[in-house]
Amino acid sequence: MTFALVTCIGALVTDGAFAQSRRTAKKYLSRSSLRPDVQLSIRPQFGEMFSKTVFGRRMSSPPLSVWKTQAGVMFVASSFLGPLCDGRHSAHDVLHYSATGIAGAPLILKSPNGHILLETCWWVPPAFGLAGIILGTAHPLLDRLNGVPRPTPGWPATLLCIACFVGSYELSGVLAEAAASSTHDFMTLDLPLLLSAACIFLAFERSAGGLFMCALLFVIGPLVEIGLINVLHLYAYTHPDLYGVPSWIPQVYAAGGPAVGALGRKVLDELALRAENAEELGQGNLQRLALLNKNGQLHLNCPMAPKVAK
Repeated sequence: MTFALVTCIGALVTDGAFAQSRRTAKKYLSRSSLRPDVQLSIRPQFGEMFSKTVFGRRMSSPPLSVWKTQAGVMFVASSFLGPLCDGRHSAHDVLHYSATGIAGAPLILKSPNGHILLETCWWVPPAFGLAGIILGTAHPLLDRLNGVPRPTPGWPATLLCIACFVGSYELSGVLAEAAASSTHDFMTLDLPLLLSAACIFLAFERSAGGLFMCALLFVIGPLVEIGLINVLHLYAYTHPDLYGVPSWIPQVYAAGGPAVGALGRKVLDELALRAENAEELGQGNLQRLALLNKNGQLHLNCPMAPKVAK
């Protein structure tokens, strides 16, 4: 419950940032005689909660090379963060990987007193990386399909959203470990995780596409785990409820949607901006080269430029 309250406070802060970004977008659109599909953007500072980006060319159609680079970044980030979060479940004795399965023995790191710090297997990072590509690409694509201006999250908001998701992951392990010694209580296990997922969505997402992705994760995530557990026998939950998975795991999947979506949007925005800057720099160099005369002298379009003797 405490984590849900903290997330609600974060919702109040980011709500003001969302409102300010939308007011900025409307101001620039109202003062401009350009069509709504024309690029209007301001480079965000690191400390800004949301970048002041108006729905335009960079948001609607980044080059394919930008999407490919974004997919690579999302794969690396998700491959690193995913196993760390998953390892918290093993640390709380929620799940353990099979030592005799088709994937081989897991990697287990323990503290000097024998407590598990990290438990994972070779296929876990690529699996999380693939999921990161899908989610990180789907969210900005759905934003463009909806055709609704959406401010790109700044790095503080993005990192805060990821931190809340990691906190929700840790919370699920703590609550599941505490519930293992007693009867499964929906009010003390499933409900807090459901509230935390809802608060993360309301604080950082609040879009139709994001809601669709949360619902999809809520359903698809457990179904994939059922196959990994019952068909491939790669790992097992200590206290499953239905078909080898616990009843609270869908809430954890839903909480991850806004976090990966925010990172996907921010990475895409940064890469698209760099591509634009590189393109503008290249065009500027071509214009300067076009000013070279036959003698290789550069004519500067400036009143103070020295005259070149013929």
